[in-house]
Amino acid sequence: MTPAEANHTRREAALGRARRIDALDPGQLANFIHRMAAIVPADVDRVLDEFDANAPKPRAEKQLHPVTIYSADPESPELPDGGGFIMYCRLCPDYHQHIHDGQGLPDLNQLAARHSGIVP
Repeated sequence: MTPAEANHTRREAALGRARRIDALDPGQLANFIHRMAAIVPADVDRVLDEFDANAPKPRAEKQLHPVTIYSADPESPELPDGGGFIMYCRLCPDYHQHIHDGQGLPDLNQLAARHSGIVP
């Protein structure tokens, strides 16, 4: 067998294994992994270590929603107190918050954090 034929044979065998593994349902796949761990524990440990080292870690903290603040028309009938600002959220189309003139940046951050569910 030539080196090219050997490569082709190995590639075809790898593709066949991949197809068979992809065809397993989740229960069979879990059983397969546990049986592999019993047969070749060092190889399974090496692969699990690779997954642990390279897997993306979930974010521990919640993210603020992307809120935007617009100046409000003082003549607008939808504003209870006249002028000020309106906070909108791009993720929550029904959300809008009236903000009075004179509120500082910490107040606006607190409103955005409350809307995002980060603080109660």
